[in-house]
Amino acid sequence: HRVGSAWASTTPVDPVSAVWAAGDDEAFAAGALDVDHFDGSAWTQVAAASRPLAAIAGSSPTDVYAVGTAGTVMHFDGAAWTGSAGLAGSGSLVAVWDGGAGAVYAGGAAGIFHFDGSAWQAEYTGDSISVLWGSSPTDIFAGTATGILHSDGGGLWVPFVAPAMVVAIAGSGPDNVLAASG
Repeated sequence: HRVGSAWASTTPVDPVSAVWAAGDDEAFAAGALDVDHFDGSAWTQVAAASRPLAAIAGSSPTDVYAVGTAGTVMHFDGAAWTGSAGLAGSGSLVAVWDGGAGAVYAGGAAGIFHFDGSAWQAEYTGDSISVLWGSSPTDIFAGTATGILHSDGGGLWVPFVAPAMVVAIAGSGPDNVLAASG
C-alpha cells in the first residue's frame, strides 16, 4: 500500500490473486477462498468463497464483483456479499470489469459474459479471455490469446488488434488505453 511517497507493508488475510481499489481507504482483494477488505489501515476477511477466486473489480465501494473457478460469481452491494452456484456454461472465470448497473462483464475460457442488471448472458464465445477493461459501458476491451476485442456495449465484440496474446489492459480514458502481451 502506497502512502504518499512511501510504501507501507500490509498483508491480506489469505493469499491474493487480484486487488481492486476504490480509494485510499477502500480496497478489496480476491484470493484462494475469500474476499478481504482494506479500510486504510488493516485487512479483514469479509466474505468466504466456495471456490478459488481469480479476479475482482467494482464501479464503487458498494458495487464490487469477484469471479473465479467453475463460473463462481460473487457480488457486494455495500451491505453484504452474495454468491452464485456458478455461471452456467462459463467454465472458470479469470477476468471481470464492472462499469456500473447493467454493465458488468466476466471472461474466461468460454468467452465473455454480460450481466445487464438482472441476468447473465453469453456475448462472445470465440476465444479464451484473459483480461477485461473499459473506460465506460460503451468502450470495453478484452484481451485474448490472439489480440484485443472491443465492444461498444451493444453485445457485439469485434477484433481490434491482432495477433498477440494480451495479458493486461488498462487506461485512463477512451483515448489512453495500454495493453501488454506475454
